[in-house]
This record gives sequence, structure tokens and C-alpha cells, in this order.
Amino acid sequence: MRTPLLAIAASLMLCGVAQAETINVPADYPTIQGAINASSDGDVIQIAAGQHVADMVDTLGKQLHLIGVGEETVLNSNGGRVLYIHTSEGPETRFESMTITGMDDDDSAVRLSGVAVTFTDCIFRDNTSQPYNGGGYDTPGNGGAVYGVYSAPRFERCTFENNSAVGDYYFGSHGGAVKMKDSSPMFIECTFRGNSCEHLGGMGGAGRGGALYLNNGDDFLLQDCLFEGNELESDEDGGLGAAVYIGSTSGTVTSCSFLDNQAMSGSWSSSRGGAIYTSHSTILIESSDFSGNVSGSGAAMYINSLAPTVADSSFCNHGEDVIECEWIDAGGNTFSEECAPDCPGNINGDGTVNVDDLLAVIGGWGDPYNVDDLLLIIGAWGPCS
Repeated sequence: MRTPLLAIAASLMLCGVAQAETINVPADYPTIQGAINASSDGDVIQIAAGQHVADMVDTLGKQLHLIGVGEETVLNSNGGRVLYIHTSEGPETRFESMTITGMDDDDSAVRLSGVAVTFTDCIFRDNTSQPYNGGGYDTPGNGGAVYGVYSAPRFERCTFENNSAVGDYYFGSHGGAVKMKDSSPMFIECTFRGNSCEHLGGMGGAGRGGALYLNNGDDFLLQDCLFEGNELESDEDGGLGAAVYIGSTSGTVTSCSFLDNQAMSGSWSSSRGGAIYTSHSTILIESSDFSGNVSGSGAAMYINSLAPTVADSSFCNHGEDVIECEWIDAGGNTFSEECAPDCPGNINGDGTVNVDDLLAVIGGWGDPYNVDDLLLIIGAWGPCS
């Protein structure tokens, strides 16, 4: 009788490998933390639509994929921290398709420390970081949605909306939506809209980074991101960076749009950087659009030491003070008083969608144009409005 060696070997291999499981919340476990406690590396935790109380949920260093149903899956701690990830979790620990909201305390909705986790298609909305101890000395709020230290998180297609950080009576807050310190974050195809750094009862210091604050890190990446309608409540000392504050950091901003961000204070403003404020940082800004941003100095950008390199970017509707202080012009940049009308399908930028644009698409068929571009031109045919 022959021994089925292959079957035995396969059996032994299977015995030594734990099979990934899918754990459902609340069907299998009523809480997210309960599901995590029962999970093993590689497991998927499927979180159903609905409101889920998430009080400082901790993934315990496990490689897990937590996935919800977008806006329908809401993680809410009823005022406190929602997630606390701090046990060397890497990119395999993923949070996908969920809404994180409800922070309204002296903390951040998500706290990251020493990790490199991934967030995909998540929404961070209506979170507020209040000053510690009611606004005493040096206790401002930081990062209403996310506060990370010594971390390298990756955010893909995430939305940060209406988050805020509140300063104390002496110091301004950092990062209305996100604060990253000593870190290397990546934000890809993310939207930052309506976030802010605020005063405490109309008093206190000026904020830094109405949407995003980056400090003392390296190799950050902002790619294909939109920053729109973010703002600072500035004081007589001036706020820094209505959309983004970058300090002692290196990194790249590519193919991003900065629209209608505002750093103002009263009738006379010493605020700096309507879109970006950068200080002692080595950064490249390329293929990006700046439109209608407002600040006391540097409506689009303010630079404090170390000139950034800017290439193939457009600046419009900023007045005369567009970029304050020295910067490196790598070519391809355009400046105009008025912004051209938004005109999808106008390939050559002449203000009319016509046969010239159609020929451009035909000439570039397959790379970079396809049938979607052809349909766009047909639908937008005529003068740009």
C-alpha cells in the first residue's frame, strides 16, 4: 500500500497555518474592541452599518483589516478618543470605509504613536480638540481628527471635513484636522474641507495649519489632494498656514489644489500663508493649483527660511502678494489676476470646447486620452461659461 505523501505533506502544512477569518460586528461580537480581542493576525473585521460606540479602540499590535460601509458605518466615542493605535502596527493594519466622528474633548479622535497604519476611503468629520484643563497655560488643542507622533500612516481617498482644534488663552492650536509630529505621513487623493484652528472664546494665540500641521518630520507626501475652505482664527501675532503648516520637514506636494483657504484677523492682519506656510523645510511643490486663498502676507504661500522649489503650478485670484519671501522657480508656473473658468473638456485652454480639443484627444488616444475624454468634450461643446 502506497502512502499518499503529497496529501500528508499538504495536511501538515495546513495544520501549521492559521486561516484568516471574518468577524462580524455586531453579529459575532457586539463591540469592535470585543472583535479585536478575539481576532488573530490577518483577520477581517466587518463592521455593519449603524452607530458604533468606539471608546479608545486599540488594535493591540495585530495585523487586521477593519472595514465598514462608508458613511453608514459610524464610529463615535460620544466625546472622547475613538482609536488609539500605538503597538508598532504596520501597513497591514487597515481601516477602510468608515466614518469617525464625535470627538469633543482635550484629545484627538484618532491617536497614532509609532505606527504605519493605512486608512482608505474613511471620513473624519465634526471632531473638535479642546484645550486641556479649560485653557490654562500651554495646553492648546491639537488635531481634531488625527494626532500622530513617530508614525508613517497612509491615508488614501479620505475626507477630513469640519474638524477643528481650539487654542488656549496663551497659545494657538496646531492642525484643525490633522497634526503630525516627527512623522512621515502620506495623503493620497484626500479632501480637506472646512477645517479650522479656532480661538478659545475669542482670545488666545494664533493657530497653525487650519487643516494640516506637519512638524519635524521627513518625506511627507501630499498627492492629488484638495484643500478647500479651511481657515485660521488669527490674532494680532498672525496665524500661519490656513490650509497647511510645514515646519522643519521635508516632502512633496504634487497635483494638489488649494482653493479659498483663509487666514485673517480683524481689520488688520499679520497672518501668513493663505494656503501654505513653510519654515526651515525642504519641499517640492509641483503641478498644483492655488486659487482665491487669503492672508495678510503671502496669499498663496509664505516662506520662512529655506526656499521651496515650485514647478508647473498655477496661481490666480490672489492679488499682488502671492508668494512672500524667496522661492525657487523650476519653470512652468503661471500667475494671473483672474482664474480661468472651470471648463472640463477645454484641452488647449482657449476658452472654447471645439474641434481643436477633439483633435487633441484623437491625437493622444490611448495615452493619455480615452473614451471618457471624448464624451466629456461632446457634453461640454461650446464656449466656456
